[in-house]
Amino acid sequence: MATWLYAAGLALLLGAMEWIGERNWLVATCLYVPAQAWLLPLLFLAPVSLAFQRRLLWWHLGCCVFVLFIYMDPEWSWRPPPRGPSLVLMTNNIGQNNRQSITEFLREQNPDIVLLQEARARGSRYQRSFPEYQMAEQAEFVMLSKFPIMNSQVVELPGQQRFPVAARFEIEWQGRRVAVYSVHLPTPRRELFRLRGAGLLIALAGIGQEKTAPGRFRREIAEAWANRIELARALLERLKNEPLPFLVAGDFNMPNHGFLYRMFSRELVDAFEKRGRGYGFTFPGYSLNPLTGFGPWLRIDYCFAGHGFTVTDCRTESGRRSQHRAVAARFEPDSRY
Repeated sequence: MATWLYAAGLALLLGAMEWIGERNWLVATCLYVPAQAWLLPLLFLAPVSLAFQRRLLWWHLGCCVFVLFIYMDPEWSWRPPPRGPSLVLMTNNIGQNNRQSITEFLREQNPDIVLLQEARARGSRYQRSFPEYQMAEQAEFVMLSKFPIMNSQVVELPGQQRFPVAARFEIEWQGRRVAVYSVHLPTPRRELFRLRGAGLLIALAGIGQEKTAPGRFRREIAEAWANRIELARALLERLKNEPLPFLVAGDFNMPNHGFLYRMFSRELVDAFEKRGRGYGFTFPGYSLNPLTGFGPWLRIDYCFAGHGFTVTDCRTESGRRSQHRAVAARFEPDSRY
């Protein structure tokens, strides 16, 4: 009975995270938990089944396979050979890089465009380090480009707080203008930290008790998640109205499951999902969590293709102990545009 209840509960939880996601504060919180954690009950169920009902071990194995190889969605993509001119884009949030340089991955991938987030006032330093690139800087966003940068501006969106969440750059490539967006959506760290310890119990106690202190606490967290959705919608609407061929990359602070990811992936092509290999985790670059092999467990940094481009390759940096790992993708012009 315990195994059946566990399997049913696991299916409901994973389904809720995939299809409800950030629309519910509790489900949204679960999105940021390492997926391996949902297999921990098997540490207790498996020995009992081994002693009394061994056939249930097949169900345990099935749960492991489903979480590790279906829900966590490792990619095994075929990478086609180059067919013509291509553009390589690399993105990295360098805000808390733990003194770890991106130089090795940058030299390895040799990108045409580099987008850096949380790089306020550091553009000149990177241009001195990589003189083969032109540089443009808007707020926290820095672009390094091998092609002429024709224009750059902060993207103003309704609902954004003190800091912009995106910048738009325009380059000249292959005789035409191309728009490139660098994105840094707000982190949900504050909402997640507020639920630590007794915070989760307080929020749960506030369900249906709107006029009480726990109710107000729960409502504040729910409103923060709702505001994230509205801000993401505003950004996506801006991208949908972009008249030029365009690419989008950056730190979206959203896992590759849930409502927000499905919203973006319906309109844009996720380069890693299309042409990546492995899990592609980018955050946190290092951890003390043995469940995740002391490495990252979330994919929150992305390269997306908008209209005008197709994806031929995507690679995630490995090994660097920075907070975020870089992502590089190769794009080719779409013949339909």
